[in-house]
Amino acid sequence: MLDSVLGMLPTIITVVLGMGGVLLVVKKYMNPVKEAAEVAMAVASALQDGKVTAEELQTIIKEAKDVGIAIKAVSKSSGTKKEE
Repeated sequence: MLDSVLGMLPTIITVVLGMGGVLLVVKKYMNPVKEAAEVAMAVASALQDGKVTAEELQTIIKEAKDVGIAIKAVSKSSGTKKEE
């Protein structure tokens, strides 16, 4: 039994490291996804009664700007540089 566990040790280590990498990527991109979901909820809320008020429109715009900020933060943290 111990031999079979030791034989699978490289596979187990690879799986654990792979899952850790996936979790890091998911954690990195969760904020932009959360912000995009907030935009979708704001749009759905605004369209629920069939008309969009100025206040609802401002909320949607604010949430959309938050998505841009979150994406910019992710791209800045990844070390990508934009050529000008």
